[in-house]
Amino acid sequence: LAYCLMSNHFHLLIRVKNDDEIRTFDELKMFTKNDANHDPLKKPVPSNQFQHLFLTHTKKINSAYIRTGSLFEHPFERRIIENENYLRDCIVYIHNNPVKDGYAVSAAEYKWSSYNAIISDKPTLIKREHVLNLFGDLEKFHYFYGVFEKNV
Repeated sequence: LAYCLMSNHFHLLIRVKNDDEIRTFDELKMFTKNDANHDPLKKPVPSNQFQHLFLTHTKKINSAYIRTGSLFEHPFERRIIENENYLRDCIVYIHNNPVKDGYAVSAAEYKWSSYNAIISDKPTLIKREHVLNLFGDLEKFHYFYGVFEKNV
């Protein structure tokens, strides 16, 4: 739903599917039938998938830069968001993080966040309509950021 890549950390706001929405390893075609531990009904666990992503990324960076050890200073933090007000606040916080840290004057100016993908009509993997509906519409989305542009 939202992201921001900073020089020393990043934010990812991801909607994790409900258990009944998550496909099995077979449906995802993640294993071949010949795999010894193949369980056709097993489903991936989201936190394990992120752990795998971060470990793989760390191994690649360590290999590329001939280094060892942990890449991330702190383990990733996750929070459960249970209401739309907090969800909106998190989206705004993520997009305004570069502004707060002095990397940009506005969320729109910072190119390594999902802010511009949300306000644009270009193709994106961000669930643009879902995010805009949380705010009401594009104009109200801008209002949350203090942007009062006409004809956007």
